Amino acid sequence: MLLAAGAALLAPLAAVISVQLKRIEGEHSPMTYLQLGTGSASALAISVTSFFWWTAAFRPERDPVVTQSWHDAGWLCVTAVVFIAMLQIGSIAVAVLSDPREKPLFPRWLGYLSAWVALLLLPSLMCLWFKTGPFAWNGVATLYLAFAAVGVLFVSLVVLLLRAIREQEAAERSATSP
Repeated sequence: MLLAAGAALLAPLAAVISVQLKRIEGEHSPMTYLQLGTGSASALAISVTSFFWWTAAFRPERDPVVTQSWHDAGWLCVTAVVFIAMLQIGSIAVAVLSDPREKPLFPRWLGYLSAWVALLLLPSLMCLWFKTGPFAWNGVATLYLAFAAVGVLFVSLVVLLLRAIREQEAAERSATSP
């Protein structure tokens, strides 16, 4: 249930990110809309993943092979979300790095961090071929690397989004005050 609830919160986060990216891109905003669409798709895909795991746990008395199949289906969904997440994070990288202003809305390092995080999600796909070891679904090179990379990006994004929103509000206040 926590996974589904957390996944639902990805959609508002994607909306906030999109509002700020639109400030960078202006009227024609392909990366903004790509980020919004893939952020919403991620929320839905992760919610569906939780349904597989709920199904696995719903009847614990059933044959363990059936339970394992539902569990595997959940992890395969997580792996499939990697493609969506890579597009979302990549669109953030492109938008941030293409900011033409002398003082960009977000620091350039966020763009580079986003690009690296998108690349660091690639090893997660290896879990399709490995059942044990560092490339298994619960391996260091798949699950833990992805969680660590996305976690660092998430914290960085939240801090920088809050800063950008404060700066936007201050600019709007100063523009309207006599």
